[in-house]
Amino acid sequence: MKNVSEFGEFVNSTDEILAWAEEMAKKGLYDQSTGRNLRTALKALVGILDPDESKESKSLLANMDSIAERWARANRANPTTMRTYKQRATSLLEDYVGFMENPGSFKGRGGTSAGAKKAEKKEERSNTKAPPPLSEPNVTSPFNTFRLPNGKVFRYSIPEDFTIEDLRRVVYHLLPATSDFDPMRPAGGLPPMVTQTVQ
Repeated sequence: MKNVSEFGEFVNSTDEILAWAEEMAKKGLYDQSTGRNLRTALKALVGILDPDESKESKSLLANMDSIAERWARANRANPTTMRTYKQRATSLLEDYVGFMENPGSFKGRGGTSAGAKKAEKKEERSNTKAPPPLSEPNVTSPFNTFRLPNGKVFRYSIPEDFTIEDLRRVVYHLLPATSDFDPMRPAGGLPPMVTQTVQ
């Protein structure tokens, strides 16, 4: 793989952009989790393009809205997932373009920003003034609970007239929230359901 100092011009290869992002993570300019999320999003969205379509960074940026919409339709992704992937891919491409134009201006990405830290402190002060009643039992909770084998507890609420089609939509809506979600695998890696015929 090329060293960062050798990334001297714009290239038409997505692999070069992904390699650059990986190098930034190794150098601490990307948080490891942030770098992985950015690369995953760009790789997934670009995978929808035909071989003869441009994968040059500025072209991808200019067409990111339509690329994300095509990816969402092809993968039946919900709007929230599409927006998240588009935002991450756009951030990576903007970072790459900015770095190529002025390497010294790139300060990295990831971690908690100063604005976020101020918001956290403000929320902490607010919670200190009015602490919630932790010991009071919630006897009127509208949520059901389901205990998983690993000790985790899943809380949910079922509306009236809940159908199989509703359940399918909920499952696909929750898929991106799982730690082992893989957009490159069918159904994000969700195992197919096995049905049994009662005789």
